[in-house]
Amino acid sequence: MPRLLVASLAMSDAGKTTAARSAIRVLLGRGLRVSPFKPAGEFWLYKDWPNVARALGEGRLYGNDAYLLCREAGSPFPEETISPALRLVAPARHDHKGEYCPTIAARCTMGGDPARHVLALDRRRIAGLGLERHFEKLASSDGVTVYDFSSLQELNLMVAKYLPDSIAQAHRRILAEYDNVVYESSGFSAMPWLGLNQFDYVVAVNHGYLQLYDGPLYRENFIATQEIDLDSNWAKDHEPREHAVWKNFSLIRTSQVVEKQKVLAEVAIPPLLPSMIDAGFDEAMTSLLESLAVS
Repeated sequence: MPRLLVASLAMSDAGKTTAARSAIRVLLGRGLRVSPFKPAGEFWLYKDWPNVARALGEGRLYGNDAYLLCREAGSPFPEETISPALRLVAPARHDHKGEYCPTIAARCTMGGDPARHVLALDRRRIAGLGLERHFEKLASSDGVTVYDFSSLQELNLMVAKYLPDSIAQAHRRILAEYDNVVYESSGFSAMPWLGLNQFDYVVAVNHGYLQLYDGPLYRENFIATQEIDLDSNWAKDHEPREHAVWKNFSLIRTSQVVEKQKVLAEVAIPPLLPSMIDAGFDEAMTSLLESLAVS
């Protein structure tokens, strides 16, 4: 069965994780062993606080997407392997002036058994938010090395040193156990990280529909596509693109890449009540993938 990349055609909240979980269920239903992999992710302090608090209560830092993907696949790997690079973001005040670093905590998980977690903390801002006690268990957990930072430059020293190897090691570990992988990209990015070069099909997600594209051609078009300027909201809430973190990822949008190639299949998804979302996506994903042979 092919390896699938799930990417978003929208700026946010198009349903990537919902689609990735659906793809996992469809593949499991065909009797295949499948692993998810979301190389890097971010979650937001206020919007995602229940999930942040759950992870910190365990002395860990992982996103809800990885939590859901792990449970859907019945993965033997922890969330930190399924999503080896993660950052926790607190948005800027409306009246903030000057350089701003949205990240208050970041984690890169290095391979090994047991794994080693490299943690970057902006303790000043964490204290200012009244969150010190929530991070105490994480910072003192076994296998965690803590770096303090208070600026983009300091954060990016850690990112540049650890992030590429973190993702590559986790990916090798997954491929050693699984032939079938569902990759989930981050945000609107066309590629979850620049080291991904072997996937057979792309499932592009947007509000109201799924599209299927040829993977090798998608990668060719990705390589030929130029990055474009991003809107001001992205620039305000994320690190500037010239910094080290973005040297590992693409700011090319999925929509830029797929406009250059033929849609292999498309399935509409109507508006769904919360209780019907999984069933609706499963029906659409089954239809989208029905022409792909199991091997």
